[in-house]
Amino acid sequence: MKKAVTWMLALTMALTLAGCGSNADETAADQTEGTSAETSGDEASADDAETIKIGVAQSDASDEMRVTWDNYFVEAAEAKGYEVVITDASLDVSKQISDVESLVTQGCDIILCVPREGEGIVSALQSCKDAGIPVVLMGVDVPEGNADLRTAFINTSNYDMGVLQAEYTQKWLEERQEELKLGYVVGLYSLPEYMKRQTGYYEALGITEAVVEGEGEYQAEGGMKLAEDWLQVYDLNVYACQNDNMAIGVSQALRAANVNMDDVLILGMDGLEHTATYIRDGSIDATVATDFQEEALFALDLAEKILAGEEVEEVVYPDSLFMMDASNVDEYFPE
Repeated sequence: MKKAVTWMLALTMALTLAGCGSNADETAADQTEGTSAETSGDEASADDAETIKIGVAQSDASDEMRVTWDNYFVEAAEAKGYEVVITDASLDVSKQISDVESLVTQGCDIILCVPREGEGIVSALQSCKDAGIPVVLMGVDVPEGNADLRTAFINTSNYDMGVLQAEYTQKWLEERQEELKLGYVVGLYSLPEYMKRQTGYYEALGITEAVVEGEGEYQAEGGMKLAEDWLQVYDLNVYACQNDNMAIGVSQALRAANVNMDDVLILGMDGLEHTATYIRDGSIDATVATDFQEEALFALDLAEKILAGEEVEEVVYPDSLFMMDASNVDEYFPE
């Protein structure tokens, strides 16, 4: 597990077409303008025609997780002399289809894609297959029956994320000798892969339902609205959220209602940098964090194996999850 040094990269990449440059500002500028450029690292090929070109089709430029991942991935890939082209769909399925088809046209040797929707990206993946370009999906997979359109699927285990949250919850309850009174904050019910976070949480705790649950749409406003409503009706001691933003919204609602934060447990998922402030002041107790450098290096290694003609597993899970709370937050996000 990487410690503080792995979190020092600035989250400045604009997540559009990635070019090269002598510094991060030039890279971000190239991406923002929707251009691509070759980059020469210490191991760059002298023959531009032989330079490996890796396409990365992102679904959302505003997602801090993806920005961080991109920074690590580009740094590692460029150090090996590869060219990286990053596109941003801005949460638009049609735009992402166009992005992937553009990466095909640009002659990428392999494409890594975080689909906005698994079903929506199928036609674009068919274009990749027709062009003989291998595809690695990340985070969201294609529907059953379309697995032949991608070479591999990298996924942080959402089920395991739920289990880690549950283990933390159980320890907190045991220390306080309290029974669970749970409010569970879902991101979107329409995303079955991410609903595995709830499955892991419920099964690890041995429960089939919460006192109350609702959909916060992965936004702080959504978490806040749910918590405000629940405070009027329920006496809850645990708020488990499927991402950090909703956990922040819950904490804001509870503080506004003058709830004693020592009496409740608020848990998030993602382990983003801005969450560290809330952990330090006790607004959020803990979050399931991901080592994004570990995940980026894992993806790059997998891409290299595929390009080398090695056989790889169809579904792979990097070992990159851990709980971040007041005991270790400064190791990852120093003040």
